[in-house]
Amino acid sequence: GGGGGGGGGAILIAANGTLEVEGHINADGGYGGSYSNGKCASNGGPGGGGAIRLVATRVSGNESGYLSARGNRGGRGGIPGVVRIESVEESRFPPHRSAPKAIRTVVISTLGDPAASQIRIVAVGGQNAPPKRRMDSVAVEILLPKPGKTAVQVQTQGVPAATTVEVTMKSKAGGKLLRQRGELNPKNCNKKGICTLVLDFDLPAGAWFAEAMATFQMP
Repeated sequence: GGGGGGGGGAILIAANGTLEVEGHINADGGYGGSYSNGKCASNGGPGGGGAIRLVATRVSGNESGYLSARGNRGGRGGIPGVVRIESVEESRFPPHRSAPKAIRTVVISTLGDPAASQIRIVAVGGQNAPPKRRMDSVAVEILLPKPGKTAVQVQTQGVPAATTVEVTMKSKAGGKLLRQRGELNPKNCNKKGICTLVLDFDLPAGAWFAEAMATFQMP
């Protein structure tokens, strides 16, 4: 018999701002393969429809725009897929321009932009760090008056509150790493999404490299 048709796959298009559909976005299932001998075999079954997901502040489209995630109609008929539209404002995409009918939902905010997220160490031991790190590996950027308890202040922007931040102190002379973790407290974030966190280290004498990292999942 013929081989089964391929599934429609998945398409995700996400944008901050307006997403306007012009033309055909297709995630239809494929046709089943033909039989080699009609006396003892049959065509393969058609592929099921895939999934189309659009996410934006506004979603619109004109009469040339069409979203299609149908199961292929050849043979016995493939199972239809899913079309989903998520937008902050109510979707303006024409209801009759999708197959199957689009699921529409309103989300509470625009997309986060991971490229706009920042994390940096702004002060060590009460001394401000330079805005940009010097590329000269032997340069001393901050000189502490003495070893011991040292506060490291971290500033983030575009990083969700309650995210865990990890600061690592690496000895220039080698040896074990010193790590501290802390959670961004919403009380320490302003309206612009800038948050601060202070972590304390017990630093031995020597030269250290400081790194900060935050891992989070965008909505």
